[in-house]
Parts: sequence; structure tokens; C-alpha cells
Amino acid sequence: MDSPFNTIRTLLVTSIRHGESVKTVQARLGHANAAETLDTYSHLWPDSDDRTREAVDQVLASFLADSLRTEALP
Repeated sequence: MDSPFNTIRTLLVTSIRHGESVKTVQARLGHANAAETLDTYSHLWPDSDDRTREAVDQVLASFLADSLRTEALP
């Protein structure tokens, strides 16, 4: 059985992965300020390199899909 801490951490990670702001997570955790939240959980938020990689991956996947559709035309 999961502990309450594990459940809270799972909800926290899910919120962050879905783009929740530091201020919202801070409020949900009851932290006094955003610095406290970031000091503890900053490693969970994607950095600009992660966002850039994700954006490029999406563009390349779209390009590849379009390319394959074009090649499949008679």
C-alpha cells in the first residue's frame, strides 16, 4: 500500500508533467513560498533543453509522417 507521501508525490509529478505552474504546486503543497517548492522539486520541471528537444521531436515526427503519406500516393 502506498504511503500518503507517495500519493502526494505522484500527484505532484503528474501536475508538473502536465505543465502546472510553480505557484499552483506551491499552493497545493502548502509551501510558504515558491522558493521552497523549487528548492525541493525544481529537478522535476523540464528545462529549456527538454522543451527544445520535445519541440524538435514533434516537428520531425510530423515531417516524417507527411513524407510517408506523400510517398504512399500513386
